[in-house]
Amino acid sequence: MQAIELFNLREEKGVEAVLLQIAPICQEYQPEGVYASLVLAMAILESGNFDSDLFLEVNNMFGHKGKDWTGQTKEQVGNNLIDMKGSFKAFPDVEASIRKCMRLLCATRYTRVREAISWIRACTAIQKCGYASSRRYSLSLKRIIRQYRLYRFDTFIIPPYERKYSIFRTLKIGSGGWRVRELQTMLIKLEYDLGKWAADGSYGRKTASAIEDFQDGHGLVVDGVAGINTIEVIEELFQ
Repeated sequence: MQAIELFNLREEKGVEAVLLQIAPICQEYQPEGVYASLVLAMAILESGNFDSDLFLEVNNMFGHKGKDWTGQTKEQVGNNLIDMKGSFKAFPDVEASIRKCMRLLCATRYTRVREAISWIRACTAIQKCGYASSRRYSLSLKRIIRQYRLYRFDTFIIPPYERKYSIFRTLKIGSGGWRVRELQTMLIKLEYDLGKWAADGSYGRKTASAIEDFQDGHGLVVDGVAGINTIEVIEELFQ
């Protein structure tokens, strides 16, 4: 598929239609540990929401460098974004650009990205690995993932050692102990009402309701369960 086709699709049916077209390609690399949500967010950000000249003219969705096309780009210099002239690679179609990005993320340099136990940590890791110059790159990716609920495209099976950790961290009605108490304490500090029970270490209906309110306010799946993504967002607020 050509970039102009995706642009026209976006204009006619919206960003969601474009995401449904390119998500299956991104999901092919999930067994390697690459989050589809991360790559889709990168695609939206790097291509200017599928509207940049680089994307439309040479199918370059991620700003890959090369000698095929010359044009303007924005680079982080100190605390400022400035316009700079650069040379970029041309691709025969959009799929080739996506696969180039996926192969890059499978390189040793991005091991920390693939080992991340959540899409939130993957966004943080890709900036620490030096993928982009912008100091707000990680925050921008997280915002886009929440805005478009891109985490719904993350369907790969978590490796055994991570699966155990994920189950251990998941808290829901019936859970108890110090992890629940720690979660409740953070919710109280964030001014969520846990009623007269407060931080009692027992995950009941009141705690689940507070989690639902938190999830609804932060672009997460609203299910009342404190899974890895919900806990990551809560912990981020205290960093």
